[in-house]
Amino acid sequence: MEIVRKEAGILYTTINISSVKLFKDLPLSEPTLKGLNACNYNELTDIQRESIGLSLRGCDILGAAKTGSGKTLAFLVPLLEKLYIKQWDRCAGIGALVITPTRELAYQIFETLKLVGTHHDFSAALLIGGKDLKFEKTRIHKCNILICTPGRLLQHMEENPHFDCSYIQILVLDEADRILDLGFQTTVDSILDNLPASRQTLLFSATQTKSQELVSCYNDSPRSQDMISCHDVSPKGREMITCLIYTRSVRDLARLSLQDPMYVSVHEHAQHSTPEGLQQSYVVCALEEKLSVLWSFIKMHLKQKILVFMATCKQVKYHYEMFCRLRPGTTLLALYGSLHQLRRMAIYESFCRKSNAVLFATDIAARGLDFPAVDWVVQLDCPEDAHTYIHRVGRTARYQLGGESFLVLLPSEEQGMVEQMSDSKIPITKIKINPNKLQNPVRKMEALLARDPNLKASAQRAFVTYAKSVFLMKNKQVFNVGALDTDAYSKSLGLALPPRIRFLRSLDKRREQLPVVTDKEDSTADSSSEEDILCVKRWDHELTTEPEPEPVSKTSKVVSRAAVAKKILKKKIIANRKTLYDEEGQVLASSHLTFEIKRLDLLIFIFNCFQSVAGFSLFNIDKQKIGKVIASTKLGVLQAVVNKGKDKLSELARQYELSEEAGLDVVAAKLAVVNKGKDKLSELARQYELSEEAGLDVVAAKLVLREEDKFDKQLFRDRVKEKHREEKRRLRKAAGREDDDKDNGVVLKGSAISGDDSSIEERSDQDESSKEECSEQDDSSDEEQIKQDDSSNEDCSRQDDDKGMEQFHRILSSKRLSTPGTSEAKRRRRDMSLSLGEEEELALRLLGNN
Repeated sequence: MEIVRKEAGILYTTINISSVKLFKDLPLSEPTLKGLNACNYNELTDIQRESIGLSLRGCDILGAAKTGSGKTLAFLVPLLEKLYIKQWDRCAGIGALVITPTRELAYQIFETLKLVGTHHDFSAALLIGGKDLKFEKTRIHKCNILICTPGRLLQHMEENPHFDCSYIQILVLDEADRILDLGFQTTVDSILDNLPASRQTLLFSATQTKSQELVSCYNDSPRSQDMISCHDVSPKGREMITCLIYTRSVRDLARLSLQDPMYVSVHEHAQHSTPEGLQQSYVVCALEEKLSVLWSFIKMHLKQKILVFMATCKQVKYHYEMFCRLRPGTTLLALYGSLHQLRRMAIYESFCRKSNAVLFATDIAARGLDFPAVDWVVQLDCPEDAHTYIHRVGRTARYQLGGESFLVLLPSEEQGMVEQMSDSKIPITKIKINPNKLQNPVRKMEALLARDPNLKASAQRAFVTYAKSVFLMKNKQVFNVGALDTDAYSKSLGLALPPRIRFLRSLDKRREQLPVVTDKEDSTADSSSEEDILCVKRWDHELTTEPEPEPVSKTSKVVSRAAVAKKILKKKIIANRKTLYDEEGQVLASSHLTFEIKRLDLLIFIFNCFQSVAGFSLFNIDKQKIGKVIASTKLGVLQAVVNKGKDKLSELARQYELSEEAGLDVVAAKLAVVNKGKDKLSELARQYELSEEAGLDVVAAKLVLREEDKFDKQLFRDRVKEKHREEKRRLRKAAGREDDDKDNGVVLKGSAISGDDSSIEERSDQDESSKEECSEQDDSSDEEQIKQDDSSNEDCSRQDDDKGMEQFHRILSSKRLSTPGTSEAKRRRRDMSLSLGEEEELALRLLGNN
């Protein structure tokens, strides 16, 4: 093993960077070269040629290159070679660690490692959130290479007892500027504390630059400015670069424990910081025109592959859902952080396979992801800074291919953002949009939101999150939330009314509460402050201090539950009572009635339970005491019923209310309650109402119902007879009026009248007698029918006794409403009236003929 390491070290030191153009020109192992050839990786890129040789020597590398320049292979090849030289196997444990900021980037690196290292015997694992943690815990100790995100790696370090990283040989941070940012600061610190100090560290990103202090230290160095070692600078510079000034902060790199780091930036002195084949342009439009610009752009580029970046997850979700409803005519996908990991991986692979599609994404797709053949990168929302812009547009024009980018800016964002891009050497041109080519789908969107409340809620969340993202941006010269026309923007999203933005309202209130200082007050304050500095107003000034009162310590007394209960009893407070008030603020008696009834039901239930299981003797409870409590509660119910705010219907209840006697007369109260709706007719019902026994006697209640039903049936019979009598009177009156009309309208001979008066009187008497007989027959038939109905009702009541009082009265009322005897009697009565009229006409005709 030592011989192999020495030979490899000698070969690595003899690498001539200027003459190396292909991978086979490097002293790489045979398994690595086979994997590279299988993937058609033959030629070296600039960052690979400059960094791989230094990495093979064991130097710590700080690599910076443009997007799409092959940085992944620049650290994977040295990683495989180092473990191969060390003759690492599965029993040796974890030997290499690759950390990335996003899950998609880790998945992409893992797939590349599987292709390049397929001929090696190493085992690799992908540790990202959203996957099975238990499965990873059982297999992680057998892996040699880990590709992970910071959060999941730290979770294994803290929770997995099998995780051992004390023998790590090489550490790689891809997109190092993002990993060392404030978002991962505490996580990365915890990870680095668990790693050994004697390791090789490789850092790569597309936007890493040296600080100004380092530039002044290495300007006179004889070595190339693309590669700088700590030994090539002055002592002052060496002290500054001890832990590498690599990103924006010295402290971020001091924690990495780098040893003689080599800074490699192949494109530092390039004319542009973005790929040469990338055509970049931007347009300035109002906030409410953004969605119509995006819709028109997609409709005009249906056969191309487009990647659209937005600021927040809610925006991506809403635009994806809305555009799917609008159907632009191409494949639509959405990639954002709140999706499940398996779903995110499926979307990533689907977009890679398709030749023409539109992917709405947040900044999780902005770093490191290699989407093949992306034609357009559209940034609908302004990026946070120039570095974010570079990473976004780097998804196209990769590997020296062509691509285009399109940036949408607001008028308030144009000046500050263009200045940043010019300082970062980003060539971008301004274009204008032909307003005649714009297509505005806002009418369809409004109709869709009116039909779908979930889509409307998504639009509201997208609106609020966009305003919050602008508000939280650090660069206030570019991002001004006060310049946003929120009303117009909400209408462009299809919303009829703009949602409330609470944090903006609270901010406005704070600003209003701040005191406003005028220029005159400022000038007087400044003049007085200047005078105070030079003038001494008092000498020997003594300060009078008043003694502060000693704080009185309040001894808190422990109060038991029994003491609290006694206080409540003294104050006559009834717990769990619901009190209702009317419009004038008066207490309604019905609220007390509800509470007393519930209390009475509960006591009766407890009494019956104890009586059924012989609980009085078992628990030594006095049965008479519980009976007294139930009786007193029943009195409370009666009192609440009597004192309700309604007018009493019975005379006895009104007399009881007007009585001035003190106390509560139980018998009178019960009589008032009984006679509230109507007086009980049966003696059994009155005895049952006046009984003082606790609980409900079901058998007695059934007997009471039967007795009361007899009186109800008798009342029903009387009402039916009264209706029949009324009908007879009406018919008699009608017959008398017809006779009068005929006598007045018919002229008869005197002889006929004088001779036949007796016959007419006899016939009229016969008619009256026939009418009475018919009426008697009707009464008898009605009574028989009523008796039949009563007998059937009695049978029904005997069968339905167990169904309760309410169901019985409902059945009885329905029987009363549909009695067949009354309708039959009326029909026969109508027929009888018609027959009497015909006989009278026949008699008159016979008299006229005679």
